[in-house]
Amino acid sequence: MKDRVRYFLVPPGEISYIDCIVHAYDGLAVVRTLDGRVGLIEMLIAPDMEEELSALIEDLAREVRIRELSPDDVALMGDHLDLSPL
Repeated sequence: MKDRVRYFLVPPGEISYIDCIVHAYDGLAVVRTLDGRVGLIEMLIAPDMEEELSALIEDLAREVRIRELSPDDVALMGDHLDLSPL
């Protein structure tokens, strides 16, 4: 099975916090910042971990603004994203 990818918009200042929380769940997902200016992140979800990640996102949404985007939404943003390395 392949990893599944999901995209989220979060407050830019919360990216590190979200990364640390997800990382604490060993083997759940990898968080990558696509554009730190706007808070666009992607999560590469391990096979069979979709439900666990969804539950974690629900919990995180109680304390951090987090909005899921579709791949089409991200593609539409494409020309406006800063994908240069930090």
